[in-house]
Amino acid sequence: MKSLTVGILLTFFITFLFHQNIFCQEIEAKIDLKNCINDRILISLNLTHLNKSDSITYRFPKTIPGLYTIVDFGKFIDEFNAYDNSGNLLKTNRNSKNEFVIYNSYNLTKIEYLLNDTWDEALSDESIFYPSGTRFEENNFFLLNLYALIGYFDDNVQLKYKISINKPQNLEIISANKFTKINDSTNVFKFNLFSELAEEPILLSQPDTISFTSNNNKYIINTYSENLQLNSAFLLDTIKSVIEAVNNQFNNLVDSTYYINLVYDNWLDNRGGGMEHKNSCVIVLSNRIRVDHLYFIIKEKVAHEYLHCITPLNLHSIATKNFDYSGKTNTKLLWFYEGVTEYLSMKILLSQKLISTNKFLREIGCNIYDNEKMNDKNYSLETVSKEVLNKLYNDFFMNFYYRGCLTAFAYDIWLQKETKHNLTALIRDIYKDNNRVAFHEDSLYYFFEKYSGAKNDEFIDLYIRDSKELTLNHFFNKIDLFITDSLKQTFVVLRYFITNKSNIKEINNNIYFISDSTKNIFENETAKIIEINNNSINLNNAIQSLMYANNVKFLNMTYEVNNKIIQKDIKTLVKANGKNYYIVLNTYKSDNNKFFKFINSN
Repeated sequence: MKSLTVGILLTFFITFLFHQNIFCQEIEAKIDLKNCINDRILISLNLTHLNKSDSITYRFPKTIPGLYTIVDFGKFIDEFNAYDNSGNLLKTNRNSKNEFVIYNSYNLTKIEYLLNDTWDEALSDESIFYPSGTRFEENNFFLLNLYALIGYFDDNVQLKYKISINKPQNLEIISANKFTKINDSTNVFKFNLFSELAEEPILLSQPDTISFTSNNNKYIINTYSENLQLNSAFLLDTIKSVIEAVNNQFNNLVDSTYYINLVYDNWLDNRGGGMEHKNSCVIVLSNRIRVDHLYFIIKEKVAHEYLHCITPLNLHSIATKNFDYSGKTNTKLLWFYEGVTEYLSMKILLSQKLISTNKFLREIGCNIYDNEKMNDKNYSLETVSKEVLNKLYNDFFMNFYYRGCLTAFAYDIWLQKETKHNLTALIRDIYKDNNRVAFHEDSLYYFFEKYSGAKNDEFIDLYIRDSKELTLNHFFNKIDLFITDSLKQTFVVLRYFITNKSNIKEINNNIYFISDSTKNIFENETAKIIEINNNSINLNNAIQSLMYANNVKFLNMTYEVNNKIIQKDIKTLVKANGKNYYIVLNTYKSDNNKFFKFINSN
């Protein structure tokens, strides 16, 4: 008995020392935003509280939750250096885009590196989705997703972090993360795990916030508009109506202040959109979108990102909770996380009369067309989810929104015909009993059977786990909908005078447009700008006038080209993004219309 007691105590002591060894380690990081130069910032790590070995590897994520593609955050690192306790450089080697090996790391006390802004990256298959990246605008605006700034050592994502941010005094921090204000320039954040560090973004700008309350919870709208033409108050009523519509269906999805961060920037490619977080979302949009179209986009994005508070942020699998930042493994439930969320967001907006029936059916028609383009019908949604990080499948990741949404729509129709449930109520019941407790991936299918009372082999096994092609008209006809073979096209029109603000330069107190290959109103001639709309100009108002057309169609310009003074009204250039869609008809207009009864079921 005595030896057994000693053995137990010894085991406990060793376990205690192990946990002390792991969990008392801390990375102290400093992020210098005050001295941002050319969209680059300095990151410094103090590692005196980190246990070392002969060599150690500092890693950045290949991917993060919500991206579904390999993007390599480490590729934005320059001038990586490691130092010993005497300030001497240690030998390092960059093994890959995301891995830095440090040798003789027993003496490692400090790491420094420069970090580039991800938004400046050229558009490619591996470029960073704007809301998930970083934006460094000197003394003006910063978007910090900390997983893109600070990494982890070896495969240990359970270290503590203490992060100090040194910022310009004119900018305020907006974040759902708790932090300590040291002075007007310095704020400190603490995290117990890398996953906590990666959970919420940090935004810095001159404050433009407005708040409202829904179901006794506080919501804060935070807006950064580069051209200053949009503000938080402008979309308050629109966003509040969306939050209240979702809360009417699911009660409160959050129990602390929720931040809706809106960023309007000058982009013309397809890297904008929304990104969900536990107590916030970030939505990045072009400031050139017509106001009438902006209302719909905001409704759709806010509804989608807020509904992510159901899944995957709270209702999720163990594989999702223990996310693999190396990109080697992935969940097989992306069809659920994204497809069901996309469908429910549209259904709720329609049922609460925040969008029209025609708009809902047009969006469904767009999904049908985009789904056909993907040509992934030979794969099950479960397989594509599991393998999406592999290059063979990566082209299909957007189909979680297209085919995933359509499958959720068909499943909702099937549920209402075969059971007493609808998809909204089913998700509500599953969420109520199982949120925040991570489950094994196959348990989700058990939840569907348990709460609906229907066997999975009648729908789930066929259209989600297997690859049976979804015959949409078979389901749509049950609720008086019919897909025609006719294709139509809708356009989103963006107006601009120039596309790159770096083309505007101040030289010897004069303002010039310096020509390059980008499309512009000066027909690729270098021009000295004299007046805009009969007003004298400086660098700032020239950029504002030429970059951000919004609904302005003409500018009266006076400028000089090749020693010739020109004055004329110049019309904006136009970029029209077209979307094809199949027409989905509501075939019955009577009071007994099955579609309206279907949509209003909750």
